[in-house]
Amino acid sequence: MSGIHLLSVNFSLFLPALVLGAISSMHCVGMCGPIAFALPGMNGGMWKRWVNIGLYNIGRVSSYAVIGTGAGLIGRTFYEYRWHQWFSVIAGVLIIVVVFSGKLYKRRGATPKYVAKLQQFTGKWFHSEKRFAPFLIGIGNGFLPCGVVYLAVISASGMSQSVADGAFFMAAFGVGTIPALLALSAFGFFFRASVRNSYRKMIPYISIVAGVLLILRGMNLGIPFLSPEINNLMKGAIHCANN
Repeated sequence: MSGIHLLSVNFSLFLPALVLGAISSMHCVGMCGPIAFALPGMNGGMWKRWVNIGLYNIGRVSSYAVIGTGAGLIGRTFYEYRWHQWFSVIAGVLIIVVVFSGKLYKRRGATPKYVAKLQQFTGKWFHSEKRFAPFLIGIGNGFLPCGVVYLAVISASGMSQSVADGAFFMAAFGVGTIPALLALSAFGFFFRASVRNSYRKMIPYISIVAGVLLILRGMNLGIPFLSPEINNLMKGAIHCANN
C-alpha cells in the first residue's frame, strides 16, 4: 500500500498551487527580477534570450519540486498515522500567527552558511557561457530562503497525502510564478518599484487566506476540495492500493 500511495498524485492540488504561485509572483518579481535580468546571454539574440529564461525557470521549478518531496513526506507521514487533519489545522494556525507576528519576511542576523554557498554557486554560473548555466542558476535560486516558498511548503505539507503530491504541489506553485517573471523579462519597464511594493503588501493577506484554507481543510467539513472528509479520502486510498 505504502509504495503505491507514495507515488500517487492528487491532481486536484494543481489549481490551488497554481493560484498560490500566481498571486505570490509579484513578490518573486521583486526578489528574483534582478536575477532574471542578469542571466548569461540576455544581451544576445531574441531566441537565445528566451531559451535562457526558459532554462532558468525550469531550474527554479525543479528545485521547488525537490523541496516538495520533503513536504510531501511530512504530509504523507501525518496522513498514514491519521494525524493529517490536525496537522493541517496546526499548519494553518501557524501561518496566521507568524503573519501577525510580522516575522515571515524579515531576515535577521548573519547569512547562514548554506545560503552563502548557494550564492557562491549561482554567482559562478553568472559568468559562464555554457548553455546550461541559466538552468543551474535557477536550481540555486530555487533553494534560497523565501517567505512565499515557506508558505507554499507549509501548504504542500498540509494538503499532501503522498510524496508525489508534495512534489507536484510545489512544481505547480513554481509554474504559477513564471508568467509574471516572463512579463518582467519582456516588459520590465511596466514593473515600477511602487507597483511591486504595493503588490507585496498583499502577501500577508494572501498568507492569511492560505492559513484559513488549511484550517478549513483539516476541519473535515465534507466540502469538496475545500474541506473534504479525511476518513473517506483514506478509505479511497487504501481501496486503490489494495487493488
